[in-house]
Amino acid sequence: MYVITAMTNDRIKAIMKLKQKKNRQESRSFLVEGWHLVEEALKANRCLMIVHTDHVPHFTGPTLHVAPDVFKKLSDVESIQGIMAVVSFPEEMPLTKRILLLDGIQDPGNLGSLLRSARAFGFDSIVMEQTVDVFNPKVIRATQGAIFGLHLFEDNLHDFMKQHPEYTYYGSTPHGGIDLSRIEHDSENIALILGNEGSGIRAELLDATTANLTIPIAHQESLNVAVAGGIFMHLLGGEHS
Repeated sequence: MYVITAMTNDRIKAIMKLKQKKNRQESRSFLVEGWHLVEEALKANRCLMIVHTDHVPHFTGPTLHVAPDVFKKLSDVESIQGIMAVVSFPEEMPLTKRILLLDGIQDPGNLGSLLRSARAFGFDSIVMEQTVDVFNPKVIRATQGAIFGLHLFEDNLHDFMKQHPEYTYYGSTPHGGIDLSRIEHDSENIALILGNEGSGIRAELLDATTANLTIPIAHQESLNVAVAGGIFMHLLGGEHS
């Protein structure tokens, strides 16, 4: 099998470009790395190409066998497993009964963890505004493959809320909201809003919700948004997942 040993190879240069957001958007594709994520991409039928240094899973599409030093330059991780895939963006899908609205989440680890929890607790539609690129490699790794089961949208959240009055909208706030444990909801359609790590949810969104909720905690001012989001999603929709 032919082994690519130079970064000047045209296909390698095209893959390197996927490290930049604008090129991911233009090509409507992104990279995943490591056996678990590649296998999840294969299950979702989203692999366009597999790049490897030694072993490759069963795949009928194109594969590139590259030298270890070439792979290292393509890689975004310290512990290299020798396999990655070029993966297609998801097709547009309908909204589900439970949705997560994200207002300005900036940390890739937080976004990835939120997407993983959303998949676990049945919030399968994600609507984002001014949020870190969902196809950022750090985000992808933190989702642990959950990204392949989610419906992803970018939209103006305030406009979205006005256009979709069929949802019950719950905002999240560290203080002054209704105690989360006292909420008894009977809505079929639930939307949870989570905000920026530093400034929280914008006031215009909090003012437009059905109710704003607070997690009662002791000894701390607030919780990390990914931790708080998991608690909210579990209690609001986990029993329906």
